[in-house]
Amino acid sequence: MRAQRLPALDGLRGLAVLAVFLYHAAFFSGLQGRTPLDRAVLAVALHGWLGVDLFFVLSGFLITGILLETRDQPGALGHFYLRRVQRIVPAYFVALGVQAIVLLSLGKVASARLAWTASWLTNVFVAREGWAALAPTMQHYWSLAVEEQFYLLWPLLAIAVKPERLKWICVVGVLGSSLGRVCFAQAGNPVAGYVLLPARMDGLAIGALLAVMAQGADGLAGAARAARGWGWLAGAAVVSLVAIRGRLDYGDPFMLAFGMNAFVIVAGVLMVNAAASGRASLVGRLLEARPLVAAARYSYAIYLWHQPVIICLTTLGLTARVVPAIAGSELPGFLLLAGVAGVLTVAIAVASWRWVEAPVLYRSPSTLMITRFLRWPSHSP
Repeated sequence: MRAQRLPALDGLRGLAVLAVFLYHAAFFSGLQGRTPLDRAVLAVALHGWLGVDLFFVLSGFLITGILLETRDQPGALGHFYLRRVQRIVPAYFVALGVQAIVLLSLGKVASARLAWTASWLTNVFVAREGWAALAPTMQHYWSLAVEEQFYLLWPLLAIAVKPERLKWICVVGVLGSSLGRVCFAQAGNPVAGYVLLPARMDGLAIGALLAVMAQGADGLAGAARAARGWGWLAGAAVVSLVAIRGRLDYGDPFMLAFGMNAFVIVAGVLMVNAAASGRASLVGRLLEARPLVAAARYSYAIYLWHQPVIICLTTLGLTARVVPAIAGSELPGFLLLAGVAGVLTVAIAVASWRWVEAPVLYRSPSTLMITRFLRWPSHSP
């Protein structure tokens, strides 16, 4: 698989951040679901938590692909870590710093748990102390901690181990994550099973496995064909779970045991098929839709800022009940919240990209030096 910009993968990133945004908008809005339409919207929006798993699948695929393609180049590992730092750290600490200042002004800076959040251990803190011990505006940083821990450890393995053996490590990661979730739930700590890397490794491992497969002679097309059978089986499992249990709920024992695995397999198979076929397939055309691809550029900052924005607005009174119900429906208020939060979040994300992320990625001295001497592409995955 040659390194290239694939619009379908950008679209998947845009879809993932949109799903997470809708989930948090619905979760914090107070939407009750008093009418059939409200309940339908709420049911769809509250499945947005799965958007994080889309991010994990995509990250595992892209990061492993980059590592495998550059493993024989001098300084590959150092270059990879530098690019990850440049891509992730500046925008993260700007968002963290702004929130710390706001919390300090409110006398609540202790709830930021800066020693944990600043060291990419938010997920460990939440697993130990629970959600309520952390400022709500920072709780979503647990998934960034999972990814950072993956970025720190996985490259050492991906470069050191031969691809054929790496495939089996990925399979163990998928199966082990199921066991981890079940064990944490049995131990009475389901939150740990939701936020810790060993229990959420399956999405990252499926993405990594597909990246290894895409290194074959047939590239993405070969990986897509080889994985299609898994996709049908996993899709049948997901549909059966929804039919029997009514929804995909993280706390459901069946979801912990195999439902999460099935979902990330479906996501991964759809991803490689869409990337391989492009606009020739329906999924590819949907993922290459211009709004989704455009959202991908700003997706990192959107993820960083969307929850603080939503919580600030709801604290100020902009909830699902801010507008009088129409025929019993609270959707007008919810849509108003989602619209205002969306506009503000995108505005902040565009500013973050223009003044924080892009300058570091494209014009920092370290980037220019490495690009000049190693002659590697200067765009970020």
